[in-house]
Amino acid sequence: MKIDFSTSVSFVPEWRGNSKLPAKEQVKMDLEVLELGALMTLVDAFTKAGLQHQQSPDDMDVAAMQPILDKFGDVLPKHVKNLKGLFDASGKAVSIEDVAKYPVFLNLGVEILMKLAEISSPSDEDAKN
Repeated sequence: MKIDFSTSVSFVPEWRGNSKLPAKEQVKMDLEVLELGALMTLVDAFTKAGLQHQQSPDDMDVAAMQPILDKFGDVLPKHVKNLKGLFDASGKAVSIEDVAKYPVFLNLGVEILMKLAEISSPSDEDAKN
């Protein structure tokens, strides 16, 4: 039986209009799916924070965001590979560790976490079985 499943997915975030830029200028990365325990922990963090799909973290207070922020340093470096196209003001490449660490990247980090949860979750059809 063939299952529509991949352990790695290419991702172009929408953050700051990135997905509308020419392909050469886009921030891109490969996302490696979460294992079951990590997925459940992340979904629990989203639930505790009250974060809904397509909701901006800017609309939430810091206390509500804390469960998600706690996951940044653990999840992002383990599951984001080949980050390309993101540079600081001096032209130095920004690492995924920087994304997990600095507030300027909060919305990008949350978008990545939400995409990781999406690609790691069973499809609606699989959930029915």
